[in-house]
Amino acid sequence: MVSVGVVSSRKLMRKALCSFLLDLPLGGGVIISFDVDTFGDAYERLTFSKPQLLLIDCEGMAECLSYLHRIRELSPSTRCLLLTQNADEEFEERAVRNGAWGLITKGDDPELLEHVLERVLNGEMWFSRETLGKAIQALVRRRHPEESVLDRLTAREGEVTALLARGLQNREIAQTLVLSENTIRKYTETIYRKLGVNSRLEAALVYHKRT
Repeated sequence: MVSVGVVSSRKLMRKALCSFLLDLPLGGGVIISFDVDTFGDAYERLTFSKPQLLLIDCEGMAECLSYLHRIRELSPSTRCLLLTQNADEEFEERAVRNGAWGLITKGDDPELLEHVLERVLNGEMWFSRETLGKAIQALVRRRHPEESVLDRLTAREGEVTALLARGLQNREIAQTLVLSENTIRKYTETIYRKLGVNSRLEAALVYHKRT
């Protein structure tokens, strides 16, 4: 079962999202951990409930981004997916840098939302490669190199990390290395643990800093 939280100031939106989520076959079914109308309520729930996914209706875009750091502090394992009416390239880049796992517009098809949820659960970020690339470069410029941890990886894990850092998704990495997508997913989980990171972006950052 997959646990999901929903944050939206609009009750109709919250209830529609919850109804949609409960009908999805993700991980054998979905459990709604909570649906709340403010980030203050979300913080309170996150102190004892750690959903795997958190859907955030970014009606106030700037405010939405400002809360992502606090959410990560309370529940590092929770992956945030932003729902927006529209978002420009700058907003996407800021969303990546603040810790979001993906962004989808409200005008997209419900089938796309289901697809994105599956990808995020599998450890993939849902942003354009251009956005991820720019965010990585911005972080590289801001941080000083730390002691290398890449030596902790096996040769195969190193190959997966290099492809991941180029912006390839699990399916593309699997095709390149002639492995199953499930095998790549297991590799990425091991890579995250060895590198001490929680996302593809952070793994890519470590790679680019040390190569």
